[in-house]
Amino acid sequence: MTYHRSWDDSGQGRWRTGAEQSTTNVIIVTCSVVFLLSAILYRIFQRDLVGPLFELRLSNSWMMFPFVTYTFLHDLGGLLHLVMNMLLLWFIGGMVESELGRRRFLTLYFGSGMMGGVLYLADAFLLKSLSPVIGASGACLGLLIFAACRWPATPVIFYFIPMRLRTLAIIYVAFDLYPVLMGHGSQVAHWCHLGGAGFGYLYHRRPFDLLSRFTSLRRVLARWRQARHQETERTADAEMDRILRKVSESGMTSLSSAERRFLEDRSRHLRKGR
Repeated sequence: MTYHRSWDDSGQGRWRTGAEQSTTNVIIVTCSVVFLLSAILYRIFQRDLVGPLFELRLSNSWMMFPFVTYTFLHDLGGLLHLVMNMLLLWFIGGMVESELGRRRFLTLYFGSGMMGGVLYLADAFLLKSLSPVIGASGACLGLLIFAACRWPATPVIFYFIPMRLRTLAIIYVAFDLYPVLMGHGSQVAHWCHLGGAGFGYLYHRRPFDLLSRFTSLRRVLARWRQARHQETERTADAEMDRILRKVSESGMTSLSSAERRFLEDRSRHLRKGR
């Protein structure tokens, strides 16, 4: 599959180049390197050492990081799984990254992967399945759906067949939706793909920058910690004044052991502050 060109808001077509998809390239290289290292380790130890640690399944979903790491893993049984995902990412990623920029592109990519993981786990829970999910398919499909919504008439070639980007997206979604509706069992994580596709559509309707949201959250937490610290300091200063008045009126012998410890700790804290 390849694409001819995409369209900006003025209707002018322009070619996309690899220089415009640096983040896309990093993801492709990372997935390829992870696959190569996993294959080497499998060859040496005759078992998969990487997958069980970073794949997503019901038993490890509480740790949260598998919702991201599973997108970098692919089936060691052959190259097809990796190649198909990386080709789709290569041809679509540059268009989307150029449109959104690095931060929003990453929000869309990993948000699609996470949503795909959530739907896969929901299906696994209902079916009482312990099977894990791996692969960037859900994340890549999120990019494809976003691109199809943004540039539906962009011409592409899919296995030597010319079509519009919107048609290609419909084919991908139909491939996953049909077995789900018909209840056919499959080794393919169709719910994961559909979850990524759904996130891609929602992100097209209302894009946001997840990294900036985290930055804003950190600022809110920092202000909250500062306010708590100031309140603690005010309470400690008030207690310090009370103890010093007691010493002035009745002497050190009037202090309890707890008051003596507080006075020593507070004095040590103030010396460090200076």
